[in-house]
Amino acid sequence: MVKKIIGHTVIIGRGEHSEHLFKTITDEYITYFTILTIADSLKTENPVIATSRNHPHYLAQGSLNKSSKSRVDWVAIQLADKNAYSIVNARIFDLRVGRLILVAPQKDGSIRFYQTQAPTMNLNEREKFIENLKTQPKAIAFFSDHNNI
Repeated sequence: MVKKIIGHTVIIGRGEHSEHLFKTITDEYITYFTILTIADSLKTENPVIATSRNHPHYLAQGSLNKSSKSRVDWVAIQLADKNAYSIVNARIFDLRVGRLILVAPQKDGSIRFYQTQAPTMNLNEREKFIENLKTQPKAIAFFSDHNNI
């Protein structure tokens, strides 16, 4: 069985309604939500739908890991007042605590979650953060647990 880590990142482009969310004047995009999970199938469908029709609020939803045991459905919202939330399989996460959610489907069909303290990042910072995550003991232990799919 092939296992791999798959995920989605939701970004916001700089504009008149999102200017206040950016840390620097040079960033064109920021990430406001990233989700990573384990997939145990070569055929994973990972649809994402994002909408920005409700400026200055941003909403995205997606699905990950149509695996042998579970499916991960999520919704993420960035509000104009800088509050941000995600709902992943009926569990709510305050993204001000951390904007990266790790999801580990279990062999028994349940799902474990781990929220990291990742801040809002530009795309380059996000890539470095994900690379660094591969060496963090908590993330390694979370994704390599023997009860995971």
